[in-house]
Amino acid sequence: MLEQIKEMIVSGRIEMFFNQETGDSLFNDNINVFKRAGRLPQNALESKKACDSLPGQFSSAYGKSTNVYSCGIKKVSGLNAFFAEFDGVVHETRSMTYEIQKSPSIIIVLTATCKSKTLNIVQKEFEDMVTSLRMK
Repeated sequence: MLEQIKEMIVSGRIEMFFNQETGDSLFNDNINVFKRAGRLPQNALESKKACDSLPGQFSSAYGKSTNVYSCGIKKVSGLNAFFAEFDGVVHETRSMTYEIQKSPSIIIVLTATCKSKTLNIVQKEFEDMVTSLRMK
């Protein structure tokens, strides 16, 4: 997974932002943004299926048991979005992601990952950032 992200950074397909105020020598809280092709869950049943499958998908990708703390459909800038909060790949980190359906086949993905001890700070900043988005 880390190799995939590295390749995306090098190729310019992903933007990463690091929070220097909450970072330390072990981990830098960060937000990444990229777009991908796809279609998000369109209703409550599809959302429930997607949410139910996440722990297994993350556990498989991360090679460790992974908890999902929150998951579902939200609106961002009037557009459908799929939200999830889950254990990060690095020990004692948490990730929050919004996948926003920008067009019928394009999804904008925003993910914040932070240390568990800075979750309250980063979570608020990330929510403020996401709710400030304006998409056309």
